[in-house]
Amino acid sequence: MTNYIVPGPVSSLQNVPAAQYTMKIESFSLLRVMKKEKHVSGSFEACGYKWRLILYPNGRRDRGVTDHISLYLKMAEPRPWPTMTFFKMLVYDYRQQTFSAVPDASGTACRFDHIKSEGGYDRLLALETFTTSSRFLDDDDSCVLGVELHVAMDTRKGARLSVIKGPKDNTHTWLVPNFSHMDNDKENWSPEYKIGDHPWWLRLYVNGYGKSKGKSISLYLYLGKGAAISEGGKLYAEYKLRMKNHSGDRNKHWVKEDQHSFSPGTYSDGFEDFVALDKLERQGLIKDDCLEIKVEITFMAIVRDF
Repeated sequence: MTNYIVPGPVSSLQNVPAAQYTMKIESFSLLRVMKKEKHVSGSFEACGYKWRLILYPNGRRDRGVTDHISLYLKMAEPRPWPTMTFFKMLVYDYRQQTFSAVPDASGTACRFDHIKSEGGYDRLLALETFTTSSRFLDDDDSCVLGVELHVAMDTRKGARLSVIKGPKDNTHTWLVPNFSHMDNDKENWSPEYKIGDHPWWLRLYVNGYGKSKGKSISLYLYLGKGAAISEGGKLYAEYKLRMKNHSGDRNKHWVKEDQHSFSPGTYSDGFEDFVALDKLERQGLIKDDCLEIKVEITFMAIVRDF
């Protein structure tokens, strides 16, 4: 039997964002005339959990949907405790050569557990729009669907997830002058800056901290104690710390990324071994005795227990 569904990743597409899973469908029109109503992807791992995508190419008829594509995210191995997850469904746009989030660019939040293991959209895209447009179907009748997801936290109690949609000014640049004259045994703090209405700092150890002392620069992201987080709550953030490469090639910037649930008592997160000291000159990361450090927070959500 011909396999019309090919699991991702899809390496031939350009400008593909960090979707955790993609599913290429070859001959979409043939898939629609098959007697099989739904198509379940193989399991894939993302954020420490196993998932599947469930596609209804003609709509989920048991819910009265016949004119839209229906698409769902399913936890393949549900846990007995709730897992708060934010996800976006993606469709590849062949005109723009990038993925588009549908039907809502901001995505949705869903609580998965052993009772509710599935979430998604009954009406992802109108079939008429999908099948008559050259945006989403290639000349060979193929299309690519995907999902990008973030697991904010799991808890044996309950939690409420409030997504901070696209925080404005989500980057901050810190210029560190006179690098060679800085105190090797002192922690250095950036000026306070705000992202998503929360105060942040960067903390730098020019000669390293802990086991990395004398070997690497240590760099940390610090959430200020004035952050508006209620008792029992956490601020989940996904972030990148970047040190500029001064050669002009942005592909050579030194970048590390991580995620952390900031809460009282755990206000900082980062890298004890951000970059080796002997790489600063070699990688073009220092110029005129100055470092340029940039932080970018790509996703934020407030998680509150209840």
